Amino acid sequence: MQLEFPFFGRVFTLSQRFVYPVLILWVFLFYGNTIKNTFALDDELVTCTDRQEHPLVSKGIRGIPAIFSTSYATNEEQNYEYRPVVLTTFAIENSLFGSSDAWVHISHFIQLLLYALLGIILFSTLNSLFGPSKHGIAFVITLLFLSLPIHSEVVNSLKNRDELLSMLFSLLALRSALRFVDSRKWKSLLFTLLYLLLALLSKKTAMPMLVIIPIALVFFRSFSWKSVAYISASLLGARIIFGLLKKGLIETDKIREFSIVENPAFEYSFIQRIPLFFDSVIWYVKQSILPLDLQCYYGLGSFSVTPAFTLGTLIIATTLLITLGFILWSVAKKTHTELSFGLVFFFLAIVGACNLIFPMVGIVGERLAFTASLGLCITIVFLLNQFSTIKGKIAPLLFIAFSMYSLSMVFLRNGSWSDRLSLYESDSSTTKSAKVHALLGQELQYQINQSWNDVQSENQEAIYSQVIRAKQAYENALHVYPDYNKITSNLAAIESSFLCDERASLALLNELTKKQPDYQEAWENRLVSQVKTYIVWKRNEGFLTDKSLKNPSIYAFDSLSSSSVLGLLSQFEERGKLFLAEGLNPTSIAQLSAYAAGQATWNKTLAELNPSYAKQVNQRLMELYTGKKASYNIVDDFRKNAVGHFVAPDRFATISDSLIDEIIATKVMIEQKFPESKLEELTDTYLLNALRYEAIIAIHKHQIKTGKGKAKDFVQIGNSYVNLGEKEKAIRSFNRAISSLRKMNNQAANEEIARIESYIQKINNQ
Repeated sequence: MQLEFPFFGRVFTLSQRFVYPVLILWVFLFYGNTIKNTFALDDELVTCTDRQEHPLVSKGIRGIPAIFSTSYATNEEQNYEYRPVVLTTFAIENSLFGSSDAWVHISHFIQLLLYALLGIILFSTLNSLFGPSKHGIAFVITLLFLSLPIHSEVVNSLKNRDELLSMLFSLLALRSALRFVDSRKWKSLLFTLLYLLLALLSKKTAMPMLVIIPIALVFFRSFSWKSVAYISASLLGARIIFGLLKKGLIETDKIREFSIVENPAFEYSFIQRIPLFFDSVIWYVKQSILPLDLQCYYGLGSFSVTPAFTLGTLIIATTLLITLGFILWSVAKKTHTELSFGLVFFFLAIVGACNLIFPMVGIVGERLAFTASLGLCITIVFLLNQFSTIKGKIAPLLFIAFSMYSLSMVFLRNGSWSDRLSLYESDSSTTKSAKVHALLGQELQYQINQSWNDVQSENQEAIYSQVIRAKQAYENALHVYPDYNKITSNLAAIESSFLCDERASLALLNELTKKQPDYQEAWENRLVSQVKTYIVWKRNEGFLTDKSLKNPSIYAFDSLSSSSVLGLLSQFEERGKLFLAEGLNPTSIAQLSAYAAGQATWNKTLAELNPSYAKQVNQRLMELYTGKKASYNIVDDFRKNAVGHFVAPDRFATISDSLIDEIIATKVMIEQKFPESKLEELTDTYLLNALRYEAIIAIHKHQIKTGKGKAKDFVQIGNSYVNLGEKEKAIRSFNRAISSLRKMNNQAANEEIARIESYIQKINNQ
């Protein structure tokens, strides 16, 4: 068989034996550079990534039986859909290729093979559908489909293998249905059922094929109620088996929490979603044919959502009605059959993703147009084929121009999908999507947490650059969606853990706990931030109350405005121990200086030091290293220079007490709201590491005063008094602990009593 292609008055031919190699090469031309990619958005839901192992996929082939009885992904917040075929492919990969580090590039290679196989099956199916006279057109449609830039998400994202498999099996079901009608072989009817079942078990986006396949028979075969009935029964059988499998095998129902940040239409009524339906249809048409930008996630901020009917909505609605009228007319007149079928295919495949029946997660999505875009390809090719001038001269140039455009778009997009950070950075630069900016902030925060203590391998100034970028990303997300509670909590953690601005952190957390009183993480972060504020405050007591630095005009200020810079200096002091683990040397000095430069990028006080903060750190450390100065704490010099407000000693004590009161009040609220929380131990750990024994005593005394005291509270008080050198108070506390334990009258209590008595004896002998 020869495929014929007109080009400027000449007809070029391609032998069928070269068709499949050309399709494979075409796919690798567009997507070959994806093989070097790693993991990206949501891959951990379906496979074992560098950060998380899927519990069933990690078992390999042994995990397949369990895969068919569970949701394809489950986490603390939700269970996802039932897609066992997708997980099965990854489980087989795991058994064959091992760990995720070596596996990821093989997974991307397999993704390309599946896309190429899809192209081959598509060409074969279109040949069966349109007949032997249109092999050339089927080939062009296939090439056009494979080159659409909107498919880059499905090909690049391992998670979206479900779309690939669902469409592949759907096309096989269509081809088998056509073969049954043409040959009346009953095995083809059985294969139709089997393929559609596999498509549904890959993803429910195959559901429209229940209608599309019978319509295809009506459009392209001699009408027979019996044939349509047989095929419809086969398709319905696949749907019923899918439902029974899911109901009979799956252990937990689908649980999914929906948020406005994903789609504001979750709060709209059906009538209010009608304008969004029309907007969504046009978006899918535009993005499928000629996308100007592509995003990994749309959602709030990236797509205009309104329940109001506008002039634009009416124009779109009118256009769609005219299109529907054309389809009905062509069916009645039995003309432009392929063109009409392409339109029907597109609308049936995309209607469920257009926010009318139910709102979509993300409002719109490139992956949701994957199957439907085939209908547009069919429509475009047959539309151009209607005109002889376009067909012979303009269409080839259009195809070449579009292929070059698509190739450049796809190449760039493949690079964006190379890893998580590249993807989020690329997309956040072109969208206001709250979700995309939140994802960028979370990825940066994850990388910061991973490298924070790895002082040997990280450029410390670069870490602070990442901190600032994460902060900005979170702020961008909150600008679009102020009620993004998780991101507010994350931003507070950035302010506290890395930038040491506890005032900013507490302002965020105080507001968050007011808006969402049952948000446990926010309450716990609030307590930690309060504890850290107190620690920094007390650690710098000598500088904040030093009369030798007294400035009469500002001495009376009761301000914590210096807490950020003092926190950064304390952070420098603590982390400096990591850098100096192998001693003071030129390498550790260079690393500490780079770290100081990173801190100065954030804090105005440190940034304005002259000479620069980093230069002064380097100079002082070199003086110590070369022996020009005796050993001393260089941070003390900066504390003296950086403190802008000083407090009278009595006022300092008052503020200290108020900070402890705030800690106690928050701790009480957490105990009331979340009895299972372990924040008491965490609070003690923070204070013990900071040698803040007076705070430990105050907190546990409050516990006893309110009637909640236990033996461990007396023990903590006793230990703290020991560290403060107050033996008599320590012994009294230990004796009260013993009295409390004796009331329990059990073996564990008796063993604890023996340990405390032994410790009291040691104290008395000192």
